[in-house]
Amino acid sequence: MDDYKYVQLMISPDALQKIKQILIAKKMANHIDTLDNQWGKIIDGIQDRKNSITIETKKDKEKEGK
Repeated sequence: MDDYKYVQLMISPDALQKIKQILIAKKMANHIDTLDNQWGKIIDGIQDRKNSITIETKKDKEKEGK
């Protein structure tokens, strides 16, 4: 995890709602991709009041041995 970048993300309530709407529309149209899944993970973390969320690719997880 030494190569990972740490950021603080602030999302306004309106922006969060719009992201949720976009994800719902894409899910209904069956057009969900990897980036959408990561945004879903961020939204879930916000709703769970987590202060840290790790965004990784499948390759990253394999490299770390998870």
